Amino acid sequence: MNTEYVIPPSFAQRLAAFKGPARPSPWVGRRLRAIVRLIARRLRTRRRFEDLRHLDERTLRDLGLTRSELASVVAELGGHAAATRRRTDLEVWQSASSRFRVRAIDSSL
Repeated sequence: MNTEYVIPPSFAQRLAAFKGPARPSPWVGRRLRAIVRLIARRLRTRRRFEDLRHLDERTLRDLGLTRSELASVVAELGGHAAATRRRTDLEVWQSASSRFRVRAIDSSL
């Protein structure tokens, strides 16, 4: 029968023997940053979808959307799909100016 007992090292002894963690290689940091960016992008996408999903039908209609288009709109906003619904300011101005004749009040202008 073994009667020898080993006393476990105290916390101070373990702390003194601890040399600290080895420095991770640079690719670990890059990989972790990429994972954090991916998670942030997914959360942003989910938040956009939830914000649009909570709008009522009348507001969606005012925006020119239907409920079935919400996932597509969120994908376009996030850059995951081709932007087919976005219009530039120039396109909006050209379409508005073609409907309304813009005239100066003073003919010398």
